[in-house]
Amino acid sequence: MEDNSLDRMRVELAAHDIQVYKSNDGLMHIQMCGSPTGKTNVFDINVQDVDKAQVIGFELIAQGK
Repeated sequence: MEDNSLDRMRVELAAHDIQVYKSNDGLMHIQMCGSPTGKTNVFDINVQDVDKAQVIGFELIAQGK
């Protein structure tokens, strides 16, 4: 099983000189055993770092204003 932990991913980006900013989806999610959490590892990075992040396997899912 691949380790997609938030900390490991943050370290991987930092190792490629990509600045990471804290972010969340801003949505409310139900808290009940067995229900989906809606969690995904999302990072805000500088636009000039997008190409570097994509080369190491990250995907662009949204672009800020």
